[in-house]
Amino acid sequence: CAGVIYYPGPFETGLEVLYHFASIHYPIVVLDKIIDLVPVTYVVSDNTGGSYQLVKRLIEKGHRRFAFIAMDNVLIQTTRERYLGCCKAISEAGLTPDNLLLRSPYSGREDMKNEWHDYNNVTIRRLVPIVKELHGLGVTAVCTLNDSTAVLFSQAVKELHLRIPEDIAVAGFDDLAYAQYM
Repeated sequence: CAGVIYYPGPFETGLEVLYHFASIHYPIVVLDKIIDLVPVTYVVSDNTGGSYQLVKRLIEKGHRRFAFIAMDNVLIQTTRERYLGCCKAISEAGLTPDNLLLRSPYSGREDMKNEWHDYNNVTIRRLVPIVKELHGLGVTAVCTLNDSTAVLFSQAVKELHLRIPEDIAVAGFDDLAYAQYM
């Protein structure tokens, strides 16, 4: 094997193995996340810039009240970077921080892990009250952590018989092929 391409999953462990191979200069490329203090090559999205452009576009379309749907803690690198891109766009538009609400259907990784067996259905059920709350608070645009979350959020919106984008706009991140069918 000439090297390894490594994608850290949502519950990834094994950092000691990754660090070992990096320390013996085995070629490793890590996708999507930067793992502090592990000297390997990284290929990552421009999370902050992408979400900034996304919210800027939504602001241009007239939206003023937003929510960001995270699936995990905002201290997780990808989530944090995408959330901060939203914050930057809202701030530059002269909107106050209370125009961006942060919500998650899960309280942490363990919470998600315990329901992984039926993740999509459980997540949709957990998102329905969040959609109801956001709609009641006048949120007109929702940015999600990624396209998978956008698809699940859209299902929750439809369960409440709300219309996308008329009642609430939903935007994801990553440009996955199946997201075009939302």
